Amino acid sequence: MKNEIKRGTLRYHINTIYTLLRKDEYLMRLLYYKPESSELEDSLEIKHILDNDDYWNIVDERIMTTTKSSEIEKEELCRLYIYPGRRRSDFNSYVVADQEIVIDVLVHDSYSSDLRTEWIADRLNELIALERITGFGKVEFAAANQRDAPTRYDRYQLVYTIKDGKK
Repeated sequence: MKNEIKRGTLRYHINTIYTLLRKDEYLMRLLYYKPESSELEDSLEIKHILDNDDYWNIVDERIMTTTKSSEIEKEELCRLYIYPGRRRSDFNSYVVADQEIVIDVLVHDSYSSDLRTEWIADRLNELIALERITGFGKVEFAAANQRDAPTRYDRYQLVYTIKDGKK
């Protein structure tokens, strides 16, 4: 029997978004390649990640389904943390809940010359906001906030809301 993740579970929602992000070539380039100049967009076009032999090592290093950022201060990288946020009852429905999905964008100072934090946040919104990815209906953009970050890092937190079953 294949070990499938049950549809509609929190694990399913997180995994669906994780899979969407790791399969996006452009986002992976933003997370991996350092700026060569303030006009990085041109150099991103010729480099590929998805067909790279080290693809899974890059994904494992750059996208995590956790809230922990231990040991990140010793590295210079861009990383995403995907994890569940608050879950609240939708008072208009006895069967639907609002589930937050949080994505923290951590960007080392060595990547910031081309506004990398903002660039990654924009790409995430393009991929996720108002799209039918998981849950009932479209994923809603809920909030974005600057948060405390490890030394030499910027941290920008994006919060999305999905409709999910209460049971």
